[in-house]
Amino acid sequence: MLLNYLFVFAGFLVDGVLNVFFPAQFSMEHMYFVPCMGLCAMVLVNRKMKVSDALILSVLFGMGYDFFYANTTFFYTIVFMILCGITRLWSKQINESVIESVSLCISTIFIKELMVYLFVLVSRQTSIGFNDWMVNRLFLTILINTILVSLLVLFTYVKDAYQQRKEVRIRKEERLPWLH
Repeated sequence: MLLNYLFVFAGFLVDGVLNVFFPAQFSMEHMYFVPCMGLCAMVLVNRKMKVSDALILSVLFGMGYDFFYANTTFFYTIVFMILCGITRLWSKQINESVIESVSLCISTIFIKELMVYLFVLVSRQTSIGFNDWMVNRLFLTILINTILVSLLVLFTYVKDAYQQRKEVRIRKEERLPWLH
């Protein structure tokens, strides 16, 4: 469990580093991308957790994202909880192949970005049209995150293999009382 939390935390740290090198331009004059490694790490981890644990993880990292990154109050907490529910429903329908995992993550990024856009549009914090948002923000976000998420999915398989080896090693070390 702790390894999963550290994995998601590392994803959000990578997002922070990428934001330093590729800062967001909210003027929408140029194309830019929003790194979503933390969100995708959370999606990949949430698929294998119990619902209650997945919601707790989403709430904790949503609150952290609100406080440290977005400077909002519970907006991303709610968004991450909704995404947790959506991805749990979707993950029941797909296998655990690399392509399906990447597709799940990219779909989740699209839904997150769409919810953010609709919120700022409805709350009249932006007057940017849907086409400008698609071209200037979403296109590069999806394109670059597809490459990054592919690497993240492969890293997830390495992490899961490590956890399985650790569990097997623990099981082998267990002694049964009637065998002594």
